[in-house]
Amino acid sequence: MIDKALIENSFEQAAETLGDITPLVYEQFFAQFPEAEELFNIKGPQFNRDLKNKMVSDALYTFMEYLHTPEEVEIVFKYTIPQHLDLNIPMKYFTGLLIAVANVVCATTPEQEKAATNASWAALLAKFDALVVKYSTE
Repeated sequence: MIDKALIENSFEQAAETLGDITPLVYEQFFAQFPEAEELFNIKGPQFNRDLKNKMVSDALYTFMEYLHTPEEVEIVFKYTIPQHLDLNIPMKYFTGLLIAVANVVCATTPEQEKAATNASWAALLAKFDALVVKYSTE
């Protein structure tokens, strides 16, 4: 079950504790998918920074939007996933970035809320995984 309040609180905690989570997200993402880093280096350092910032921003927006209007996220995934597939971007990178964002955000959760927060995030990521499967196989 997704506890909206716990997820929203984890966003607030991450913002207060970390500020910009982008570098930490990509540190984790590239640790898991080092070969993906070359996809960001196609147009120079400014493009690299802008793309990374946009993708993390989009992921954060998607998580927050899902908590209030999940149908909006389904529409976004319906069009975004085929675009990624058309660009030959493996879906493991798509979901891997979402997982990296969730992990960085969850890492700032106070110990007394960690188990419940992690469970809510796991439920939310499971919903996203189902959408990825749905729209990557249509």
